Amino acid sequence: MASPAPCSSSRTTRDAVFYIASATKPFFALDVLLAEHAGRLDTRTSLQAMFPDARFNGFDAGTVTARHLLTHTSGIENGALGWATAFSGMHDPASLPRLVMASQPTAEAPLGTFDYPNIGYNTASLWLDRVDAKQWQAQLQARIFAPLRMTHTTARASEADVRGWTVAKPYAFIATDRSVPLYLRKTDTTMHAAGGMLSSAPDLATFLIAQLGDGKLGRKQVLPAAIIRASQVRQTTTDGKYMDFPRDGYAWGWYTGEYKGRRMLHHFGG
Repeated sequence: MASPAPCSSSRTTRDAVFYIASATKPFFALDVLLAEHAGRLDTRTSLQAMFPDARFNGFDAGTVTARHLLTHTSGIENGALGWATAFSGMHDPASLPRLVMASQPTAEAPLGTFDYPNIGYNTASLWLDRVDAKQWQAQLQARIFAPLRMTHTTARASEADVRGWTVAKPYAFIATDRSVPLYLRKTDTTMHAAGGMLSSAPDLATFLIAQLGDGKLGRKQVLPAAIIRASQVRQTTTDGKYMDFPRDGYAWGWYTGEYKGRRMLHHFGG
């Protein structure tokens, strides 16, 4: 698929879209919870039940659930799947389930222990595609983007190109010439559930307003309040820090922690 059109101006605009990388996770996790709320799936489903024909080696796939995958407590890793979905883009519907079987136990972080990789979201998206009968990108559009009227947000790089959106170019502060954009571009094959969205600042603000308002925009209940609240509940604990952001745990796609005396949910993306 074609990569998104590069930004043609040195200044951003209101509707310019940015690749938000791992900040995609709160959206995908919320989509899973909304699907569960609609009776489409159960987050208690095991990895083995998700892929009944798969053979996993080195761990019991019957003990790993969708909840573990989405809260980074699955105890498994899978470099091959992560590389294919995020970097090389060399995959197809037949190869991805086979790559899932390459999952291996993580000795440093056994089942139930927080360890942050992309693998859980990559794996869960393949299951979600099958049980919902449409791709996760379309699910995000139907369940989150459209209801919240996020008109400059997509999980497909090609859509930005087709619609003629201004897409911010990637730069690196460690480059010799910081004014020259990187040659790297996201395509549809490398836009993955752990890091695969383009969005504008106003659209992201709308999503945060809905988070702060228990699913409301203005006086209208757009998303179920109970699901928004559930998505913000800490599912596992961790003792970490990113810059000056303390982290005491992880919810459904959100880090949790106290910041300057206030409870805060956050997620970064690189």
